[in-house]
Amino acid sequence: MVDVDLPSRESEKLLERRVSFDPVAAVYDRVRHSYPLEAFGDLFSYLRAGGLAVSRSPEVVEIGPGTGKATQSLLDCGATVVGVELGVRMAAFLRAKFAGVAQLSVLQAPFESVDLAL
Repeated sequence: MVDVDLPSRESEKLLERRVSFDPVAAVYDRVRHSYPLEAFGDLFSYLRAGGLAVSRSPEVVEIGPGTGKATQSLLDCGATVVGVELGVRMAAFLRAKFAGVAQLSVLQAPFESVDLAL
């Protein structure tokens, strides 16, 4: 007999793994390390040196920003960021952490379902 529910169970397991830190967003934010600002400055310099038109305020789509560790560095480098976060609590935490920051917008959705007009 074939188990016809296998794909949906596997999908559920995958989703659970993808949002495993969502219930503990504040704890995750406290213990997760930050990224060095220099890495992002180097990234934008590298892109410019390669001939890409990276403006002083590059537009960045951040997939899975979580609680905003990399988001902060991107904003510090002058980027405008669209964060696409799957976790409901992570997205809420991110919005609260960066409340009033016009250079950040947060979409709470699976990245695969987001229609980004680029």
